[in-house]
Amino acid sequence: MESAIFNPASIRKTARKLSLHSESSLRFERGIDPALQEIALDYAVALTAEICGGKIAAGKIIIGNIKSSPVKIKVSRSYLKKILGAAVPLAQIKSILKSLGCKVPGASTLIVTPPSWRQDLRWPADIAEEVGRIYGYDKLGEQYLSGMFQPAKIDAPLQLADIMRDKMARMGFDEVMNYSFYGEREMKLSEWPHLELRNPMNPDERFMRTNLSARLSALAAEIKRRGEEAKIFEIGKVFLPSDDILPREELHLAAVVVSKKSVDQNFMEIKGALENLRVDGLANVFSEFAVFEVDLSRAAAEYSDRIKFKSLPEFPAVERDLAMIFDENNKWQDIHDVIKTEGGELLHSIYAFDIYRGKEISDGKKSIAFRMIFFAPNRTLRVEEVDKLIEKIKSALAAKFGAMAR
Repeated sequence: MESAIFNPASIRKTARKLSLHSESSLRFERGIDPALQEIALDYAVALTAEICGGKIAAGKIIIGNIKSSPVKIKVSRSYLKKILGAAVPLAQIKSILKSLGCKVPGASTLIVTPPSWRQDLRWPADIAEEVGRIYGYDKLGEQYLSGMFQPAKIDAPLQLADIMRDKMARMGFDEVMNYSFYGEREMKLSEWPHLELRNPMNPDERFMRTNLSARLSALAAEIKRRGEEAKIFEIGKVFLPSDDILPREELHLAAVVVSKKSVDQNFMEIKGALENLRVDGLANVFSEFAVFEVDLSRAAAEYSDRIKFKSLPEFPAVERDLAMIFDENNKWQDIHDVIKTEGGELLHSIYAFDIYRGKEISDGKKSIAFRMIFFAPNRTLRVEEVDKLIEKIKSALAAKFGAMAR
C-alpha cells in the first residue's frame, strides 16, 4: 500500500500545462499536511487487516525526505493588543491557541508552534485572527481611528497628464485609447529599437509600443481614407529597452490632426496645440496629416501651470534657424546633445520645429529644422562669434552623424 505527498508548485504547474484538473490535483496544489502520510498509511493498513483479514508485514519503505518542519511564530502581547484593539488576558490567549493544537511557551512574548495540519498559520497576523475569532469579536469593543488622514500623493506625471487631458479637450481634441502592442506596419513608423514578445497573444501584435505616434498615425490614415476629419490624442505608457530585465516605462502624450486642409495648415494647427501645452515636444508631418508626441515623464519635473514672469533681459538674444539632413535612424535627443555641447554657455535654448520627408529628400533620410537662441546676460553678442558657433555646430553634426546642411 502507498501513501504519497506531492510538491504543490509542481502539481499546479503540470495541471495547468496539460489542462488536467482533478479532485486530487486541487487538493495537492493547495498543500496538505506532510505528517498525515504515515498516519494515513498505518490507518489504511489496519482497516484492511481488520476487515479483509491477512497479516501485516513488518517495516515500511520511505522514499524521499519530505518532513513536517514545525513553524515558530513570534507574537508579542502588545502586537495582539494593537491588532485586536483590546487586551486579551494572557491565560486566555494560551488557552485559545492550545485548543487549536498549538504549542505556546513563553510569557510576554509568545512563541507559537501551530500543528502541522494548520497550513494557514504562518504569520503573527494569522495568530491574531485566530485569537480574535475564538475570543469573540463582540467582546473587543469599539475602537475609533485617530490621527490625520492625508490623501494619497499623486505621481507628478499623472498630475501633468490630467492637466494635459483638460487642455487637449478645450482645444477640441477627442481622446482615444489604443492597445500597447502593435505589428510590423506600425513598427516601421518608429525610430526606436523595438521590444518583441516571445509569446504574443496575437502574431500581428507582437511588438510592445515604444511610442504613441505609430498607432495614432495608422488610425489617422484610416480616417483619411474614409474622407473624414478628426483631432485626436492619446495619453499612455510606452516601453523602451533598458539594461534591466524589464523595459523602461515612460508616460507620453501624442496627438494628430486629420483634415481636408493643406498639409501646411494641418502642421500649423498641431504645432499651435503643442505650443499651447507649454511642454517640449516634436511636431511632425506624415504626408497627409500632422502629429506630435511629448514625454510627460520628463516634462513633469519642470512643468508649472502657472505663468512665471521675470525681468526682461538688458541685452538682446540672437536667434538662428538651421535645417540639416540626417539618417532616418538618428534620434533628436542625440542631435540635441551634440548641439548643446558645441554651443557652450552662449547657447540658451534649442528646439526642433519641423521634420520633413519628401521627394526632395533621399530615401532613408529626413530633414530636421531647429532653432537656436544665443544669449549673453552681460553684453551684446557679435555676429561673428555667433557665426563661428554655428559653423562649429555644423561641423560637429557632420562628423558625428554625417549630416548635411539643407
